[in-house]
Amino acid sequence: MILRAPARPEPDPERAERLDDLDVALHHLGGAVYPAGAAALPFLPELAAAPGLPLRAAIVELPR
Repeated sequence: MILRAPARPEPDPERAERLDDLDVALHHLGGAVYPAGAAALPFLPELAAAPGLPLRAAIVELPR
């Protein structure tokens, strides 16, 4: 659910917050990488390829 939330096609005024939630689930500001990060990584290119996706660049930058 958290992985798909930023890519929903309908308008979502909280899309940026949902992307932040995904970012926090993958890694923390201190540099810690959570196990969810490795599991989610293969799905990020598919997510970023969704047609008409707002915030595409932010999704591509998640694995930084």
